[in-house]
Amino acid sequence: ITKDKSKYIHSYYYQGLNLELETLFGERTWKENQIEKYHIPERFRYTLLAPRAVPTLVNIKFYDEKDIIYRVGVEFNIKEAMDAFEKAFKGQEDKAGELIIEVNETKTDVNVRLKVGEREEWICNGEFWIFEDNEIW
Repeated sequence: ITKDKSKYIHSYYYQGLNLELETLFGERTWKENQIEKYHIPERFRYTLLAPRAVPTLVNIKFYDEKDIIYRVGVEFNIKEAMDAFEKAFKGQEDKAGELIIEVNETKTDVNVRLKVGEREEWICNGEFWIFEDNEIW
């Protein structure tokens, strides 16, 4: 999502396996850049790279190229997520992983995979959703 310059992240919500919770600011909230306007520190931005537990829930809100706001999310199957993380990081525990959540062009489908080095593990079970949303969290 974030690599497409025509899209802007509104907010990011993460829940980890041990019930860690995180809500972070995106580039744009309430149709303007709150990060710049209020000088939001890096620790509250969605781009924060920090060690995190295996996710159980991820919710991302973003604006598309037509300024429509969408919510995309994944409620992970815990067994599958644990297995995917174990396989992806096996023998390369010192590398950073990237959880990739992709939305198709018509905004009707979501794909999720974990990439560590050259290894990719697809995550197919759990609940996936995408829908038009509003500014309210």
